Amino acid sequence: MLSIIIVSYNTRELLKGCLRSLFEHAPAAEIVVVDNASRDGSTEMMRVEFPDVKVVALAQNLGFAAANNIGLKHTKGEFVLLLNSDTYVEDGSLTRCAAWLKANPQVGAVTPRLIGFEGKAQISVHPSHSFRNKFRSMVWLKPTPIAEGPDVAPGWLPGAALMLRRKALEQIKVLLDETYFMYWEDTDLCARLAAAGWKLAVFQDGHVRHLGGGSSVGTGGLRPELLAHFLRGKYRWYARHRPRWERAGLWSLEAVEVVRKTLRGAAYPRRRRIEWSQAKALAQVLAQLLWRALFRNRSQAVGR
Repeated sequence: MLSIIIVSYNTRELLKGCLRSLFEHAPAAEIVVVDNASRDGSTEMMRVEFPDVKVVALAQNLGFAAANNIGLKHTKGEFVLLLNSDTYVEDGSLTRCAAWLKANPQVGAVTPRLIGFEGKAQISVHPSHSFRNKFRSMVWLKPTPIAEGPDVAPGWLPGAALMLRRKALEQIKVLLDETYFMYWEDTDLCARLAAAGWKLAVFQDGHVRHLGGGSSVGTGGLRPELLAHFLRGKYRWYARHRPRWERAGLWSLEAVEVVRKTLRGAAYPRRRRIEWSQAKALAQVLAQLLWRALFRNRSQAVGR
């Protein structure tokens, strides 16, 4: 049995389209929608138009990771699909993907190919994060690509349409780490699955349409408050999965990014507001991280 968890935050119309596609092309699936305190009438819409959907309405926005963990408690399928509300299923891809996962017991997580609503293929598997790849991307070089196939490790799969084996989740104990409010929780999950010996894969015989940024991206990129969540998540991930020197190098690269965004805002008045607000958010998070690092080191020194 396939269980589908959708976390929604103020995406009423996108969510409606997603659910319609699921009822048409994955009618046997168990569907659980966790609403992160939306204010756009999402829960009322579901209760009227989709009475068979299990709706978990939260009183406050607990973040993407925590909401998915709550949703998991309401499922019972052998396979669990984390599905974004800004997705659309066009055929029996999810059913075929679940059958493929069942036939490949070494795989702990798999994603169908992701295709944008405009028809452009999206990245379905990303290279593993490292200081080297970050540096290459900042100097306008692309990181080493990964061929999409039955075994794509090392790397990580995006959480837009991530199908997981419940047995694998039981082994690693936690679905998503709730210390990641938003962003990097899928990267962390894939790292933990790989460390536990599970393979990651891209299912080639199926696809899911994915808009991307349905509830988070504004004009000009991530809103400053969400960019701050992204950066904190990045440092948390590096602290847990990469050497200490890479964190120091990453801090330096992000400091350069603050300067670059500040100069870009000065040079392009039309982008000034978004560039400078993002530069401010980056600077604030970097200052917080530096302060914590210095304070922690000082406390450790005093405690000796």
